[in-house]
Amino acid sequence: MKFALAVVMVAYFAGQVLSCSSRSYEHYWRGKDLMHTKDYKAALAEFEKGLEADPDSVLLTYEKGRALYAMERWADARDAFTRFLELTDEKKSTYDDERWDAEFCIKKCAQMLGEDIGGESDEDDSRFDGNDDTLGGITMKTR
Repeated sequence: MKFALAVVMVAYFAGQVLSCSSRSYEHYWRGKDLMHTKDYKAALAEFEKGLEADPDSVLLTYEKGRALYAMERWADARDAFTRFLELTDEKKSTYDDERWDAEFCIKKCAQMLGEDIGGESDEDDSRFDGNDDTLGGITMKTR
């Protein structure tokens, strides 16, 4: 009997956690759709609504950064991407591509803000060669 009660309680609490996540992911998917139509302002609003329900959402934080970047809100985009890097610090390999994009965008934001990002870099610049990809409608070179 105690085991059955424990299972029911675990299921209840798991449902509560997942219901919060599902609300935030509704905003995530609406925002993603709006990004595809290049309605960045509306997309940003959706991502921010999702972050109200789930402030540590990795996906919503990343997409918020993309929307801000596309809107050329450089300082805000840099903050969002920096937050994304903080959130994924323990899971670097899981978000390798997104982290690389975030690092690129942080540097680009600093450049657009007129900040000195240094002429020399230890980073392998060959990662910028390859096919054209877009990040929020802004074209950049990726691997």
